[in-house]
Amino acid sequence: MFLLGRHTLKDGKPCPAEGSRSTQKPERHSIFSMSTAKQPPETQTFTPLCFENARQLVHQFAADRDWQQFHTPRNLLLAVTSEVGEAAEIVRWQGDNDPAIPQGQERDWAHELADIQILLLRLAEVSGVDLSEALQEKLAIAGKRYPIDQFKGSARKYNKDL
Repeated sequence: MFLLGRHTLKDGKPCPAEGSRSTQKPERHSIFSMSTAKQPPETQTFTPLCFENARQLVHQFAADRDWQQFHTPRNLLLAVTSEVGEAAEIVRWQGDNDPAIPQGQERDWAHELADIQILLLRLAEVSGVDLSEALQEKLAIAGKRYPIDQFKGSARKYNKDL
């Protein structure tokens, strides 16, 4: 397997977003942490892996298989759409039940989300999009569109005419 270090880039430097905060991760025995009890989203944590490191992993995976020739923005976007459909299939008839992910399908759910992320990272790379920058920029825009004092606890949509 070609996995790189989880806390460093290929050149050995720490991932930019990880340098300023602890990368300690609570012990977890499964890739799906909500399998036994529902936890509020703010208590969920991810194994540290910066976008750039993940991009390198996905790039190498595709390069090793000579798949770059098939990875056009159009093909990757259609593949993302397919994978989102596969994830939706898992929860289609679940409604607002608890747990939200049907028991016994937690690993399938996690793998579908990973498929989506893998393809999204590849799509961003071949499209020339820096996902780290785009995410920060988009959150800043959303923060201005949805000020906390006006939208906290509200599901209403932003309307530029108001």
